[in-house]
Amino acid sequence: MSVNNWLDKKVKDLNQEKIDLSILKDLILELEISTPKKIISIVGTNGKGSTAHLISKILKDNSFSVGLYTSPHLINYNERIAVNGYNIKDEILKNYFLKIEKKINKKKLNFYQILSLAAFKYFSDNELDFWVLEAGLGGRLDPINCFDADLSIITNISLDHQDILGNDIDTIGKEKAGILRRDQKLIFGAEKIPNSIAKIIDSLNVDLHRIDDQNLEKDFYLNKNSIKTAKKAIELIDSSISKKNIFNSIQNTKILGRCDLIKNKILVDVAHNEDAIKNLKNFIEARNLDKDGISAIFHCSKPKDPSTLILPLNNLISEIRIPRIDNFRLLDEEYIKESLTNHMGIKVFIDKTIENSISEIKLLKPNSLILIFGSFYLAGEFYKLPYYKNV
Repeated sequence: MSVNNWLDKKVKDLNQEKIDLSILKDLILELEISTPKKIISIVGTNGKGSTAHLISKILKDNSFSVGLYTSPHLINYNERIAVNGYNIKDEILKNYFLKIEKKINKKKLNFYQILSLAAFKYFSDNELDFWVLEAGLGGRLDPINCFDADLSIITNISLDHQDILGNDIDTIGKEKAGILRRDQKLIFGAEKIPNSIAKIIDSLNVDLHRIDDQNLEKDFYLNKNSIKTAKKAIELIDSSISKKNIFNSIQNTKILGRCDLIKNKILVDVAHNEDAIKNLKNFIEARNLDKDGISAIFHCSKPKDPSTLILPLNNLISEIRIPRIDNFRLLDEEYIKESLTNHMGIKVFIDKTIENSISEIKLLKPNSLILIFGSFYLAGEFYKLPYYKNV
């Protein structure tokens, strides 16, 4: 069994509930996990992964050793844990995971907490200069909140994962702001700060930094503040890194699944909430990518409402194809089709695989842009295809 399949089984078998961090903090001491010179913690609704990757790349390119922890992954769990730009190797990941499992014995931890401990121990053993830690969900109860970061980043706050984080912006904001510490530096990457976060900032005397209005990111990720936020982070972390070096690192960073336009034929984006999909729409319209029509390949996770994710793109998409994917996190394909057919009035088809979906679009609408979006897991299925780079 591959390490990826082995960990998939662990996800299904282990508890997935949110659990208090006290047990985790005790284990960090027992495992003798030592922290690096500086820790950067990142939370937010959209843009966390892009921001984390950019900061890590800039630091690595300027001779710092860096551990990068992100979530979720596109293809393999290894992507979540990287040192100096290299993903953790299969056997090393398995050994660290088993080491943590053995250590916890009968203590109640969920899969993500065990994986996080494995990442922290791996980083600690490598004696790195920086850890760049992206929260998987929320912030207050996320394992990265076991550490007092030198710099916290909140990229933005919008509605997503309401079943877990809350039904309104202030409630979600309070969960994300759980990573803040007294007198800590914070970068907030969006225009409006929710009241709940503003109150926490004031009560903890947080040193707030807002990003400037430069438009550099439009060359890369339209309407996303990842680049501006990463630039501000580097400025606060080490002002000796030159603007030229920062720009060169950004220019040479490719992040799969983030407005990834391949030969103007296929556009892949992991957008899975309304705000992210609105950004995706802006990206398409600014580049006139819809001039020959758009055929979408779509999927989404439980408990999303497929129609709300399609709605921002309703006027651009001529058809939707839903490939069957064997992943317990995703909605049933028939349910998605019924939901979209009843509410959107768009032609919807179910295909055996994503490869079949692409082939059908190429056969029936050869000039149409193929848009793949709605889920990390769907994007991952595309990147698994051996020929995707030669599209």
